[in-house]
Amino acid sequence: MFVLLAMPGHALPKVDVPKLRADIQNLEAAINDFTAGVLPSYETARQVGLQTFVETGAIFTGRAPGLLGARKGTPLTGQTMDVRLGLVKLAQADGSKGNDAVLRALGGENTRALVLLSGEATLSDIRGLLAINRLQVSPRGPSLTLDVPLIIWTKASVRMAPGETLLLNRASGAFVLNFGNMNIDRATIAVTGEENQFSPRFNPFIATAGAGSIQVDGANISGLGFGHSAKFSGLSVLRHALSPTRYPTHFTNSIFSDVAGISIQGVSDVVVQGNNFRQTRARAVTLARSSYGRVLSNVFSGGMPTNAIRITDGSNNAIVAGNIILRGERAGIVVRNNSKAVIVTNNIVWRRKGGGIQVVKSDCGQVSGNLVFGNSQKGIELRNSRGSLIDKNLIAANHSAGIWVSAQDATEQTFIRTNRIAGNGSGLETATGGVLVLDGNDFSSQFPRLLKGEWVGQTHVIAQNLTGQEQIVFSPNGTVTDSAISANTLENCSGLVKSGLKSQ
Repeated sequence: MFVLLAMPGHALPKVDVPKLRADIQNLEAAINDFTAGVLPSYETARQVGLQTFVETGAIFTGRAPGLLGARKGTPLTGQTMDVRLGLVKLAQADGSKGNDAVLRALGGENTRALVLLSGEATLSDIRGLLAINRLQVSPRGPSLTLDVPLIIWTKASVRMAPGETLLLNRASGAFVLNFGNMNIDRATIAVTGEENQFSPRFNPFIATAGAGSIQVDGANISGLGFGHSAKFSGLSVLRHALSPTRYPTHFTNSIFSDVAGISIQGVSDVVVQGNNFRQTRARAVTLARSSYGRVLSNVFSGGMPTNAIRITDGSNNAIVAGNIILRGERAGIVVRNNSKAVIVTNNIVWRRKGGGIQVVKSDCGQVSGNLVFGNSQKGIELRNSRGSLIDKNLIAANHSAGIWVSAQDATEQTFIRTNRIAGNGSGLETATGGVLVLDGNDFSSQFPRLLKGEWVGQTHVIAQNLTGQEQIVFSPNGTVTDSAISANTLENCSGLVKSGLKSQ
C-alpha cells in the first residue's frame, strides 16, 4: 500500500540530458589532455561547468598532511637479512598467499635483502649500504635502480626528496617491505626490467605492515602491483590492531598510473586526496577495516577492470567526496560488509560498465549530491542496509533503474529525498524494498518509465506527483504514519554519522 502526506511544493531545476552528456565528455577530454601533473577534481570540473557536483566544502577537507622530520640522534644502520623473515612478518597482516611467487622471483637460493635497522636513509644512503653489504653496485645520481628486496625495519625510515627516482627491477625480483616509515616527497617510483623469468606474474610492490606508515605527496608512481592479494596490490598498508603506529598515512596530490591499486587495511584516519589514478589494473582504492578514512577529490580515468573505490569490512565513518570516476568496469563506488555511517557525496560517476554507486549490508549510509550518469546498469543501488538516506542526487541516463532498493526488512524505512531522476531504464525499482519514504523527488524527466518491480502497479501515484509536491510512502502493509516516519532510524543514525566528522 501507499500513503500520501501533504508537504510544501518543490521546484528543482530541469535536467538537460544532452547538455549534461556533452559537459561530461568535455570533462573527460580535459582530464585526458592534462599530462603534466595532477589537476584537482574541482578545477577540472570547473572548466566545464560541473564544479557544483564535486564541491566538498570545508567540512570534508582532509587533514593537512605535512612532511615528517628525521628523528634526531638515531644512527643509520643496515645489513643483509634473509627476505623470508620479512615475508613471514608481512604474512602476520595478510596471510602467506602469494609469497611463493615472490620467492621464486628471486631466482634460487639467494634470498638476501638489504634491511635498514635504524635511522633515516636517503637514496644515497641506500646506495652505499648496498655496496658495503656486497648486494649491488649502483652509479651515483638522483636515480637508484634496486635489484634486491629492501626491508625497512620498525625503527628505520626512508625519505625520498623532490626529483629523486627509485626504480624497482622486475627481472631480479626487487620490492620494498616497510615496517617503519616511508616519506615520498615529489619523487618518482617506477618498475623497470623485463618480465621475471622465474615468476612471470611477479611485479614489484611496496607493502607497509605492522606499525609501519607511509606518506606520499606530489609523487609519480607507476607499474606497481600484481596478483589478487591486498599486500601485493602495488601500495598496501596492512596494520595489525596490536601494532600502534607513530606516524600518519596519507596519499596526496600524486599520479598513480598502471598500478594494481592502493589497499588499506586496519588503518584509521587515512587520507587519499587530490590524486590522479590512470589505467589501474585492479580496485584503485580499497579501505578495509579502516575507520574514519577520507577519499577526497581524486580523479579516476582510463581502463579499470573493477571498482574505483571500495569501502568494506567494517570501514565505519568513511567519507567519499568530490571524486570524478570516468568509465571502467563494475560499480564506481562500493560500500559493503557492515561499513556503517559512510557518507558518499558530491562525486561524479559516468559511463561505467556496471552500476554507479552501490551500498550493500551497511547501515546508516548517506548517498547525497552525486551526479550518476550514463552507467550500463543501476544508478544508485541499495541492498540490505538500515537507516539509509539517498538525497539531492542527479541520476540520469543509466540503462537500468535510476534507484534500486532490495533485500530490506519489511519495516525498514529508506529515505529518498529531493533527487532528480531522468532518462533511466526506470526511475525507481524495488525487490523487497521495505518502507520507502519519497519526499520532493523530481520524476518529470523520467516519465513514463517511473516504477518497476513490486510497486509497478502504483506508477499512477508517481505520475500524479512528478515533481514531489506531496510525500509518498510505499509500505508492504500500509501502516506507516507521519509520526512513525519522523521518529525513524535516520535520527538514530545521526549520531553515528556526526561522529564520522570528528577529525575535521
